[in-house]
Amino acid sequence: SVAMAVVSRWLDRDAFHAGAFIHRGGAWGVLGAREAGKSSLLGHLASAGIPVLADDMVVVDSGHVLPGPGFLDLRAGAADALRLGIDIGVVGSRKRWRVPLEDAPPAPIHGWILPQWGDGPEVVPVRPGLRVPLLFDNLSLITAPPNPSRIIDLASLPFVVWRRPKDW
Repeated sequence: SVAMAVVSRWLDRDAFHAGAFIHRGGAWGVLGAREAGKSSLLGHLASAGIPVLADDMVVVDSGHVLPGPGFLDLRAGAADALRLGIDIGVVGSRKRWRVPLEDAPPAPIHGWILPQWGDGPEVVPVRPGLRVPLLFDNLSLITAPPNPSRIIDLASLPFVVWRRPKDW
């Protein structure tokens, strides 16, 4: 939400339109445009017992991803395919199915995943020159971050595109 992004800025934290999960002790941020499959991926991971930290906003503080509000929201197709979620009606402009998440502690950020639809499946590294612009494009506030060098540090982490077909 905009309020969380503003408060994060006041507290000198970086907030991204992204989700995050924990793998091997570290958080992986899942960036992407609307309908890129971020929440579907996170819902699948949560159903497999993998800790999910955040669904729609990732807040990074001192190199750690902070846990979000404890749920993720799915669209109808994902909720049906994954057999997850409770119908909570229309929130914003669309119907949503809410999936409660297990509590998870803050975790050090280990890298970024950018889901994209394609012929895949394939995982390819993001070229270093594209990483900073991708992170800037996914900042929750459209203003310069308080400490741009932190964005460069975050861009130095492993960063991959995950392509897969748009079907279940």
